[in-house]
Parts: sequence; C-alpha cells; structure tokens
Amino acid sequence: VGEFMKSMPGLSLDYVEVDTSSVRIGGLDPKYSLFTTDGARMPTGTSNNNTGRQNSFEQMSITGIESIEFNNTLMASMDADSPGGSINLRSKYAFQRKGRELVYQFGGIGTSDARLSREYFPDDQKHHRILPSGQIGYGDVFMGGRLGIGLTASYNANFVEQDRNQIDWIYPTTGPYSGGVGIPYRAMWRAGPKITHREAINVTTDFKLTDRLTLSLRSSYSDYDVEYVNQYTFLYFGTTSTSNAAAGSTATHIIGSGTTNTRVATEYSHRFADTPVVLLAPKVEYKGDTFKATLRGSYSRAEYNFRAGMKGFF
Repeated sequence: VGEFMKSMPGLSLDYVEVDTSSVRIGGLDPKYSLFTTDGARMPTGTSNNNTGRQNSFEQMSITGIESIEFNNTLMASMDADSPGGSINLRSKYAFQRKGRELVYQFGGIGTSDARLSREYFPDDQKHHRILPSGQIGYGDVFMGGRLGIGLTASYNANFVEQDRNQIDWIYPTTGPYSGGVGIPYRAMWRAGPKITHREAINVTTDFKLTDRLTLSLRSSYSDYDVEYVNQYTFLYFGTTSTSNAAAGSTATHIIGSGTTNTRVATEYSHRFADTPVVLLAPKVEYKGDTFKATLRGSYSRAEYNFRAGMKGFF
C-alpha cells in the first residue's frame, strides 16, 4: 500500500529501514491520519506503535483492492482523532463484473545481485535469494445477478540485504567544537539482512434482497512476518556528552586520544515478528429515489508478536 501511495500529492511517507511505515497528511504526525477498509476502521497492532492508534503499512495489503480514496478535507462525519484526513481502501465488488472473472499472476522477487543458486544466510543455512510471489483472483455473479462473490488471495516473500552507515554528532557548549560547530563522537556500520513473508486474502459477498435493499459482507486477512539479523560495528571516540578527539581533529578527520577513549565495539540482534490482521464488515444498504441509507458494523483484530528469547531471538 505504501509503495502505491508514495506518488500521491499531499502525502509524505515515513520509512523504517527500506520499508514504508506510515503516512503523513499535510505534514501532521501519522497518528492523526485515519485508515479504513470499505469504510470500516482498521485495527492497530504494529512494531512502530504498540500503545496508540496509529496505523502502519506492515498491517495492510493491497490484495483485492480496487481503488484508494484519499480525503484531506475535514467533514463532520469523520472521527475526531483524524484531523489530518482519511484514506479508504475500497475492495473489488463482484457486481462490477458482467460475468465470471479469473485472474492469476505468478513471479519471483530478488535483489539485483541475486542468483539462481542457493547461498548462505545468517542462520548458516543455504537458501534461495529469489523467492516466489503470486496472486489469484476470482469473481462471479449468480442467481440472475442477485448474488455476487469475489475472492482475491496473494503470497510473496522477499530477501533484502540492508546496509546502514551512520555518524552520530555532539555539540559541546564549551571548547573548540562549541557554538554549533559540533564533532562526531561515534561511527556505526550495520549489516541487517532480513526475510519477509506476506499472505493476504480478501473476500467480498453481496446479495440483492430487492432492487433497493442489498446485504454485503467484506472480510480480509493479512499476515506479515519478518526475520532479521542486525550486526553492528561501532567506532567510539567520545560519548553523548563528551568528545575524546585529540587536538587538531575536524569533522572529517578524527584523531584519537588513546586506546582508552577510542575503541571498537560490536553488537548483534536476531528478531522475528509476526503481524496477523483480521477485518469483518457486514453492511445493509437501502437505496431510495432521492436518498441512500446504510447500516454498517465491523469487527477487527490485530496482533504484533515477537518470538521469545528461548527460541534464539533477542
């Protein structure tokens, strides 16, 4: 969803490493934006926001979505906690089809340096770096056009070789680097390869009781899991409050002041996280000659699960 939305005007995206994480509408914090699916509010349970109501793209899938509706004009019908605006993911409706439709797509995903042969991953086992992806969709109308059913399911896996270089600065209040000059106190290099999997299914059912009254059910399930191994290497020549650089150092040329104050350190982390999301949204809609009335309900559930340390994750 995030990759699809990044070119829409009026929006900016936040990233976690190489993945889109959340959206800002009009520059406001992501927690002020509302996400819905067919008008039903999405649940929240993600790595980036475990205590609030901010939605994250890792809990969403574009599978079975016909269009994305973006509204940044405030209306009285909007929830009070969404002053930034609302984004609605609209599912494909079976009644939009004139007959049976079957669509399938299969492929593979790999980085530019991937090869067909298997290679060692951080778990010391050989794996393929080109991983499968696929999507299948089915829709049809029955009972003389009164019953419509649509189903879309997808699966994709991806291996990403993430590398990160970072320099942290301090700005002392005294000394040669004060007055806003600043100087680095730490350099960090990190290799963080990760493997992701996403499964999603979207089911829509519509039944016309009469020409004016329609019963509908929207249901979706999405599961996103990620396993990553971060390998950090730090070069320290100071702390967050003190620079240990020797006299004559500059921002691009640091001179160490001894083995005690200049050192190399390493850190590691191995994590696995899983984000299953379920949404059920029944609806009754009545269309009159000059008005339309809708009664809608919804049930949603989202989880964010970390693997325990006893299984080798930390």
